[in-house]
Amino acid sequence: MLPLVLLGVVLVTFFISRVAPGDPAQLVAGPRASPEAVAAIRERLNLDAPLPEQFTAYVGALGRGDLGQSIMSDRPVAEEIFSYMPATLELMLCAFLLTVLVGVPLGVLTALYRDRLPDIGGRVVAIAGISIPTFWLGLLLLLLFYSVLGIAPGAGRLDSSVVAPPTQTGLYVIDSLLVWDGTALSSALRHLALPALTLAAASVGVVVRLVRGSMIEVLTQDNVRTARAFGLPKRQIILQYALPNALVPFVTVMGLELSSLLFGSVVIESVFGWPGLGSFVLAAILNLDFPVIMGFAVIASFAFVAANLLVDLLYMALDPRVRGLA
Repeated sequence: MLPLVLLGVVLVTFFISRVAPGDPAQLVAGPRASPEAVAAIRERLNLDAPLPEQFTAYVGALGRGDLGQSIMSDRPVAEEIFSYMPATLELMLCAFLLTVLVGVPLGVLTALYRDRLPDIGGRVVAIAGISIPTFWLGLLLLLLFYSVLGIAPGAGRLDSSVVAPPTQTGLYVIDSLLVWDGTALSSALRHLALPALTLAAASVGVVVRLVRGSMIEVLTQDNVRTARAFGLPKRQIILQYALPNALVPFVTVMGLELSSLLFGSVVIESVFGWPGLGSFVLAAILNLDFPVIMGFAVIASFAFVAANLLVDLLYMALDPRVRGLA
């Protein structure tokens, strides 16, 4: 399945890159370049070859792990992508942590207090998170906490006066903890807060609605009713019988949510000036840097398929019924 998906993504992105308006060779050469210089660059980028030959050469390079050269920087695309990856990965992990820590408890709470005030409040939060565009929410938070209140930091991952911790993982929060640099840790967390909250908003809404519906269904099942009939404490019934079963659908959705966080980071990083992969890819799109765009599509597709494969394996481990069918 994985090779077919990746081949399909490569084929689609390659086709789009070739039919899109604009000439990458002219963009590299500049507006005042001579036709001869543009032709030389087009030949160097292999843009003058027939499309089947270009596609075959690109697939062959991918098989060797070569994603091509960035038109903007003239550096290998793989190096560029992986140099920006730690910042995006840190933002995604923080947003995912917020999604789990806020979405799951809020979903359980709304199910336990169905049609009462906590349920109404939780559903309002879920609907708002799903409905409000992330870029608008990000701009609103920046306006409030940065421009009006002045308590949120500006762009970047650290304050300009703070020295970055020694690079071990590329994730400033973890690197700060490893060397116990409290100043860098505090600055990294402050810079992460608003982008991660904005990125997690839609995922929190999805998780709240999913966990709420699943929890309501589980609470009506026979095993939970039997536990109540035996007089077991409500806390034990929820944690031991209801919650594990209610979280099974949540696990299946996590692969999709991780993918949505990756693609959502393109917008969020641009709004908050976060120097990650999303900002880099957006710049590549604006500058028609097709090797970077295609390289990002391949890596994102691989991550998407791998995440869903991991979710399927985890789902089999959690649900005995699925193990019996496998």
